[in-house]
Amino acid sequence: MAIQFAPTPGAGGVWAVAKSILQGIDTFDQGKSALLSVVDKVTGAIFCGQVYYYKTLNTGSMHRPKLSLPVSTPRMPSVYAPAWNEFVQEIGPLLMTGTTVEDLFKDSEVHMQKIISRYEIPPPDDSVKTEDIKLKDAWVRVFTPPSATGDEPVGIFMHGGGWIMGSVDHEDAACRKISKSTGMKVVSIGYRLAPKFKFPHGLNGCVEATLWTLEHFSLSSVMLMGGSAGANLAFGVALKLVDSGLGDKVRGIVALVPCTIHPDAVPEGKKEHFTSYEENAIHTVNTLAAMKCFLDSYAPPPDDKYFSVLLHPRLKDLKKVYIVECGTDTLRDDSRLMKGALEEVGVPIMYDDYPGYPHYFWSYPSPVLAKASEEFHMNMFRAIKWINSG
Repeated sequence: MAIQFAPTPGAGGVWAVAKSILQGIDTFDQGKSALLSVVDKVTGAIFCGQVYYYKTLNTGSMHRPKLSLPVSTPRMPSVYAPAWNEFVQEIGPLLMTGTTVEDLFKDSEVHMQKIISRYEIPPPDDSVKTEDIKLKDAWVRVFTPPSATGDEPVGIFMHGGGWIMGSVDHEDAACRKISKSTGMKVVSIGYRLAPKFKFPHGLNGCVEATLWTLEHFSLSSVMLMGGSAGANLAFGVALKLVDSGLGDKVRGIVALVPCTIHPDAVPEGKKEHFTSYEENAIHTVNTLAAMKCFLDSYAPPPDDKYFSVLLHPRLKDLKKVYIVECGTDTLRDDSRLMKGALEEVGVPIMYDDYPGYPHYFWSYPSPVLAKASEEFHMNMFRAIKWINSG
């Protein structure tokens, strides 16, 4: 059954809320905007299982985009891994079932309250030093590991959040962990978000930040990294550079549960292998309803080769690629199809799949998930080492 994604009416009113929650990312002042002078509380929050700190303020009424997607009742299927079943029994389902941007932010806050009420959230690792730098259409946070000598490799990280949520702060802990564990300098990009800034604004900001990083650190090449929407951006940036004659500047890509194709652009011959949106519609935090809202808000042309990167004619010019698949993720088949396409044209691939686990499972701080999370991180660090090995 085809999944049709019609354009969503503008949601500019929601941006006021998103901008405050995301710490003034529109102004690229790293959360120091005068907009935040009315902040009334600071607390822990969670999106896609990634714990972060956010600021909220009281707002008035918000415009609600009209979408017409039925939402099923959440359930806990037998397809889940035992550890995930145990986690859900601890805390209940963590599903984003809203059909508007406003609703998705509400879902995210509910998830946050569940997490912080039950689990201890560790403080940031201060041994990793950070510096925030403003660019033209983006800003970056540079993470420098305690082992830095000045000639360490550099990875550029693009955060997740469905192109409408998330921020550098959201995945600050993840970038610190990557930097310290691999000895790599990490540059995390604060790019502009939908619905105010639709495709290709976010992508263009990531391209700008990548070129700045190459020049600023006098690098011959960098690694591109990201999760979910961020992994989509990582592929898009790499392919933009390929088409600009700069493909050699990207030594490899780390794509964690990537979006690689718009559901309306899946080639006819691959549709029978693209069923995870329906199979996992309510089995993962990024439900079918959430994915529809994300895509409607970001509004990329379905067949654009820098969004539906699976369709790009020059995939063969990519270097090493690492892909992570989660078995109960709506994006499961995005990973599988990209793996097949890259293997077909001879791109070196490392691929890890986690049957029975949903989107971003590794970032939930429950002890019952510790073993699976550790396996994920060790595999990712191994892949980073492989890419950096030349």
